[in-house]
Amino acid sequence: MNDIHIRTDVLRQSANGLQEAAAAVGPAGHWLDSSFTAAATMTAWESGPALKDCATAWQTHMKSAVDQLHRYAEQLRDSAHSYDRAEQEATRRVTAALTDLQGTAGTGQ
Repeated sequence: MNDIHIRTDVLRQSANGLQEAAAAVGPAGHWLDSSFTAAATMTAWESGPALKDCATAWQTHMKSAVDQLHRYAEQLRDSAHSYDRAEQEATRRVTAALTDLQGTAGTGQ
């Protein structure tokens, strides 16, 4: 039988790492401000609206990526919490079973 051990502290560390990565991006798309500024000054050119469309698409994509990082971090935390609860419940049940066995051993049943 395989013995599986989940390290919930590592799950939480990974969640924190994802959260930090999301925060490092900053306001999603803020670094595209110069592209929007350039696009606004080139309205008479075909490249102006194309640049704006490209910057908007990247901004949307980056916001989606940041949102996913936050969601995955939360899911890792939820998993760690679920594993901790399951471990506590298993420990409680084993302790209760051992207590019951010890109680019946003394009565000869």
